[in-house]
Amino acid sequence: ADIQAVAENLDVEARIHERIAEMVRCGACSALCRVSSATSKRTREMVLRTMINFCKYFPARGPLAAAGGVRVCTTLAKSPNDALSHRAMTALARMLISVNPQMLRDHQLMDAVVPLLEMSRQEQDPLMQFEACMALTNLCSFSMELKEHVVAHDGIVQFEMLQTHQHNMVRRAATECLSNLVPCDAVFDKFKEKDGKLLDWWMQLSEEDSDFPTARAATGMLAMISCDPEIANAVIERGLIKRVLK
Repeated sequence: ADIQAVAENLDVEARIHERIAEMVRCGACSALCRVSSATSKRTREMVLRTMINFCKYFPARGPLAAAGGVRVCTTLAKSPNDALSHRAMTALARMLISVNPQMLRDHQLMDAVVPLLEMSRQEQDPLMQFEACMALTNLCSFSMELKEHVVAHDGIVQFEMLQTHQHNMVRRAATECLSNLVPCDAVFDKFKEKDGKLLDWWMQLSEEDSDFPTARAATGMLAMISCDPEIANAVIERGLIKRVLK
């Protein structure tokens, strides 16, 4: 009974976090990144599983990313083995959801965009899609170059598709990510098509009573794009002023 009690105590979340913190302090992040170059698929898989577990402890995400975790995951995300690539994408997204992009090099951030967009296309796993959008939202807050890189790889089209997802968390994350793509020219151009018809959709999202974060992101988008005279006129011509002020 005593042994069982000790074992159960070791599985308490706080104790798990203590162990991860100690491993990080002892250089486990760098060790994992070095081991990831092993030729054994099983070894690479265990490295990624460990990275995913580390990411459950928020303070470990920064050290893991800084030690080379982003580079490792963007490389392994290209694996033809689906299980391996999906784990790499998951670890990558969980690092980049909360890590300050400024602590990473520009090329690392750029390299992360394609695997994260691919992750957002995993229709069989809404959690992957949600986490990918969250990570990309964080990246798009960093620089205009990153925003343009996302747009160049069909990010706008992908996020617009996810705005109609059956899960509200995915819809919310996609809406927030699109909002963070302003002021890319491609975003303004989308709202100018078909006499500003897209404004009706975003207005509907801004009035989403059941999901305040989605409504807030949509309202922010409408406010930012209205600085363009052509779009501002479309808002007036489509009779949306009263709904905006409401």
